Amino acid sequence: MLTTPHHAHHTIPHHAHHTIPHHAHHTTASTPEPGEDPKVTRAKFFIRDEFLRISTASGDGRHYCYPHFTCAVDTENIRRVFNDCRDIIQRMHLRQYELL
Repeated sequence: MLTTPHHAHHTIPHHAHHTIPHHAHHTTASTPEPGEDPKVTRAKFFIRDEFLRISTASGDGRHYCYPHFTCAVDTENIRRVFNDCRDIIQRMHLRQYELL
């Protein structure tokens, strides 16, 4: 889960700009958050894509990653995160008992 408060002003330290590669295969939002620096948007989606890449690297279908950009006070989004966590746990148990 990646959380960012909606009211926070996001900036990336100058030295970090060169550490986040700009690759075409990283998917970014078609419309960034209002007032969000495009470099912050790029960084968020780079981190999300890295989590997705690592979580599926084994290729066995046993690892799940449900990325969310959310604010801890956004109750609907937090509900979605908890539901996804529950889904992951249920899938793990179903696989463990060979029901999935």
